[in-house]
Formats: sequence, structure tokens, C-alpha cells
Amino acid sequence: MSLLKRARSALFVPGDRPERFDKAAATGALVLLDLEDAVAPEARAQARQEVRQWLGSGGRAVVRVQAASSPEHEPDVAAVAGASGLLGVMLARAERGEDVRALRAAAGVPVVALVETAAGIAAARDLADCSARLALGDQDLALDFGVAPRSAFVRVLAAEVVLASRLAGLPRPLDGVTPELHDLDLLRSDATAGREGGFGGKLCIHPRQVETVESAYRPSEQEIRWARGIVAAARDGAGVTTADGSMVDRPLVERARAVLREV
Repeated sequence: MSLLKRARSALFVPGDRPERFDKAAATGALVLLDLEDAVAPEARAQARQEVRQWLGSGGRAVVRVQAASSPEHEPDVAAVAGASGLLGVMLARAERGEDVRALRAAAGVPVVALVETAAGIAAARDLADCSARLALGDQDLALDFGVAPRSAFVRVLAAEVVLASRLAGLPRPLDGVTPELHDLDLLRSDATAGREGGFGGKLCIHPRQVETVESAYRPSEQEIRWARGIVAAARDGAGVTTADGSMVDRPLVERARAVLREV
């Protein structure tokens, strides 16, 4: 499975800050070089140049490009298409499957559809059918609806991204960012909630967030012990058995095996 599909953490880096590119790669996260929100309009031409140069000199990353409706979209795509280190492109404000398909054809690499509007939620299943992975832009999504990013309503909407991914057979999606850079306890809480809600990883905006996110999305020692115990208790072809006084049937065994595959 490719890094894009298996990543638990994905780290945004402004495209006009090349001195940060190697540092981001050193964290082990999937690097997301940003040509959208993190770059001021007057710096976008420079950012495109810096990103293409790094991707052509051994760097490997996904690049976030402007929304398909933006006049900056085509220049973004043209700047990175064909770069040797381009792992994929992330489409900001993804709202239509046809835009994802067009981007995939133009860039020649897989697309991560960033769902961050009401229209994106409504189109999530169409987006999933033509994307390599989905990601949630919960900050912009909350803004679109006029609610708080951590509101229960946003998490209900987030479940549609998880469901769409599952129906399309995609890897579990990437959850949105935690903007509070220095609150690692809050980050861990957000990441744990995301994992419990069906997400497979999380977007990060600072290198210090990566290890906390990686840890939260890895199976804990307690989960690993439980899974190993369940698998050990299972008998080939024996159907239902017991472990520690609990029934062990096929769904439980498969869940345990899934945990061990994530170690």
C-alpha cells in the first residue's frame, strides 16, 4: 500500500517555505506541500517554483492545489504535473467527481479529495468513487455551516466522509486539523475521537503534532494484547469459542486480525 493510502499523519507545509520541506519529510509523516491557504497570493508563483524544484530533486510529497473553480487551479496543476516526486494531489474544496477525474488526468497521479463544504459532503460518495483517499476539512466545513469545528453536528457530517470511503473501498479518511499548536493533550483527544469515529489518520499543521497523532492512531499495547489473545483462542474451522469468559466468533476474530495488521 502506498504512503498516501497508509499514512496516519499528513503534515501541511507552506509551498513558499522550502527550508521546511526536508524537516517535514524527516518527521515520517506524509508531506503535504500547500499551494492554497498557507500561501499568500503574492507568493504563489514562488511557491509553485519551490515545490516543483524540491519534487524534482528527490523530495516526495502530495501537493494541495486550489479548488477547481479558482483561477489559480490550472497554474497550480501545471506547475507540479510530471514532477518525479509527486505522490498525489489534494484538491481543495472538492465538490464534484468530475473535477477529481479531470485533475487526476491532468496531473497523472492519484487525488485526495478534501471535503470542506456542504456541497462536498453532499457529493462525498461521488468523490470517493474517483479519489485515492478522502480528507476532511472540518475548519472550513464548520465555517460553511456557521457552527464550531468540534460541534456534534460537524462530527455527524464527518461520518458521511467515513461512510463514503468505506462504500468505495478506500482507506479510512484523514481527519481535519487541530489548530491549537501547543495543546498536545487536546490534539490527542481529537485524534482519539477521530480514530473511534472511523478515520485512519489526521492532518497536521506543525511537526510537533506528528508523533502524537501517530501514537493515537496506532493500536495501543492493550489493544495488541487483546487481539493476540483473541487470535490465539480462535480454532481453525471451530466456529464459536471463548476467551476470558467472552464469546469469540468470526467477526471478533476478524476485528482482532485487523488490529494486528495495523501494528
